[in-house]
Amino acid sequence: MSRLALALVLFLVAAPAFGQGDERRAPIQAPPVPKASNTSLLSTNARPIGSVGKGDRAPDFELDAVGGMKVKLSALRGSWVAVCFYPRKESAVEADSLSRVLKSAGVTVVAVVAERLGVLGTWAAKHPSGALLLADPFGDIASLYGSLDTERNTPLPGFALVDPKGVVRVAALGRSFAHDDAVHAVQYAIGTP
Repeated sequence: MSRLALALVLFLVAAPAFGQGDERRAPIQAPPVPKASNTSLLSTNARPIGSVGKGDRAPDFELDAVGGMKVKLSALRGSWVAVCFYPRKESAVEADSLSRVLKSAGVTVVAVVAERLGVLGTWAAKHPSGALLLADPFGDIASLYGSLDTERNTPLPGFALVDPKGVVRVAALGRSFAHDDAVHAVQYAIGTP
C-alpha cells in the first residue's frame, strides 16, 4: 500500500473523531440581530417579513380606520377587495379615484397607509375618499405582505386583489402601480370589461 493510500485510510478512520471533545473550539453562536434605529417605522425587530403572491391566502389583519372603526380583512370576505399600500398619506389620494372606478365592479378598495391614525384622519378631512383608509403607522401590514423596503425599514407602494374567498388573484407588491394598470388588472381578474 502506498503512503498516500495509507494516509487517506488513516484520515478517513480518524475523521469522525475530529472536533469531538475538543475543548479548545469556541461554541457556535448565532449572529447578533441588528436593532432598528429610532427613526424606523418597524414596531419590533422580531416581526417576520412576509411575501404574498398570486394564489396565496391573503394574510388577515385588523387596523384602525379613519372614522373611528376597526376594519378586519376577513370581515370583507364575500366580495372582491383591492388592498393598496401607500407609504404616505399624500399618495393615498389615488385610492379615492381607484375606489370610484372599481365600485361599479363591486370591488372594495382598502388603502393601508403608513401614517398614524390622527395624522391620517386630519388629512382625510381635507381629502375625502371612497376607499377605506387604514392606519398602518409602523408598516406591520406592509411588511406582512412584502411591501417593505428592508434596507430603509419603510413601507413601499403595492397592490393586491383578494377574491371573495380570501385568495390573492393579483399581486404587485413593493413597487409603484399606475392607476390604469391596477384597474385593468382588476377588470381582467374578475372578468369585467
